[in-house]
Amino acid sequence: MSAAAPSGVPQAAGLVAAGGWVVMEQDGRLWGVSGTAIEGLRRLGAEAGSALRLTVRGGELAADRVLAVVPDLRVVPAPATLRRFWSEAATGLAVYAGRPLLVIDAARPPRVLLAEDE
Repeated sequence: MSAAAPSGVPQAAGLVAAGGWVVMEQDGRLWGVSGTAIEGLRRLGAEAGSALRLTVRGGELAADRVLAVVPDLRVVPAPATLRRFWSEAATGLAVYAGRPLLVIDAARPPRVLLAEDE
């Protein structure tokens, strides 16, 4: 990532300025969200590797880590068949580093990604 604070947490303004897609990992799963949708970013602990919280229009997302900001992520619309297995809003699907990811709607993030107060 291009912009990073001394603690290793990318600056939210850097993510927004970068545009593209933020690829994050939570519980071993990859998720994507538009970089312009990120309103804030904070780390829960002082240590590198502490959990992150990303603020978007629809709430605060929990992430184990942000992997990258990808300017040219190839996002394909979520197929109708996805709704048989995933009832929440999804913008599309993509692949990052050979792994599939679900691109979320920042205004309606999935419950599984919403942060719980710790």
